[in-house]
Amino acid sequence: MANKQSIQDIDTALDRYHRKLTFIVNRINELRDRRKKLIKGYIKHPEPKGVKVMLSKADFTFDDPIPSFGSTPAIGG
Repeated sequence: MANKQSIQDIDTALDRYHRKLTFIVNRINELRDRRKKLIKGYIKHPEPKGVKVMLSKADFTFDDPIPSFGSTPAIGG
């Protein structure tokens, strides 16, 4: 197929891919700039949401002031 392409076909493909590449590079640069501004505090943003952790009641007993996990007690021995 490469032998049947004209110079105009190749130029068209080069222009198309160059536009895509330029668009993507510009988008990457915008995101990097926005990230820097968020880190430095120039842009206000909400705090990240917390993650809920579920513990099964069978794994732990909550009646100890300092619980022991596994075979090693937390205090004493």
